[in-house]
Amino acid sequence: SARSNVKLIVEDIIVNIQPSDVLVSVGDKTEFYCNFTGQYRVRRDKVTWLKGKKENEY
Repeated sequence: SARSNVKLIVEDIIVNIQPSDVLVSVGDKTEFYCNFTGQYRVRRDKVTWLKGKKENEY
């Protein structure tokens, strides 16, 4: 199993990431979703997923 933490740096944006906790076996796949709303529009290419300080494709 593995555990991931999420760190967000945003301004005037509400971010909702689901699931907040997930338990999977090593080698299994899982999905995370990120929804955000706010005064400013955020482009998808400006959202980066990191695990262990390494960028992951989404």
